[in-house]
Parts: sequence; C-alpha cells; structure tokens
Amino acid sequence: IAGPGVYICNECGAVFDEPAVQRETHDWLDGSPSEEWAVCPNCSSSDYSEAVQCGECGVYFSEEDTDKFVVFSPEAADSDFPHVVCDDCLHNYCVKNFT
Repeated sequence: IAGPGVYICNECGAVFDEPAVQRETHDWLDGSPSEEWAVCPNCSSSDYSEAVQCGECGVYFSEEDTDKFVVFSPEAADSDFPHVVCDDCLHNYCVKNFT
C-alpha cells in the first residue's frame, strides 16, 4: 500500500497526499454556520480512497479496485518481487519467469 496519507480520486484519478478542505457557509442562518468536508484538490470531488501503488511500475490504484492489483504475503513472494503488484506487472513477471 502506498505511504500513509496517499489518496486517489475515484472521479478524476488524481493522486494526492492531502485532501483539500471545501467550506460552505450558510448565510441565511443565524450566525452563518458553515460545513467543511475533505475533497480532491484537483476536481473537488469527495469520492476518493486510500491509494495502492504497484511496487513494480509505480501506477496508483484505489484500494477499492481489488480486481486491478494483487497483494502477496511477504512469505509468498521472493525478496526481489514487490509486495503489491498490478495485474499487468504480475502477468509480465509470470511470462518472463514461468514460460
């Protein structure tokens, strides 16, 4: 998994370390209360997830996209093979080493 505080936007695909804060002030209410929520700094979407990075090619994925990457236990992978790999890198590794 990518380092702590690395996120990916599920709308635009932007990768960022820290979400932006969006504030909406309700001027029509007494005291003008406001709401704040975390959003993607690129497109202002609140639909983002923690990021997973392929240890081989560096591509980022949402940790929710479990069909796009494989997580190996440290015991299962040899020391030269990354712990998290995308499907493309896994395929290339298998073709290179097992055909």
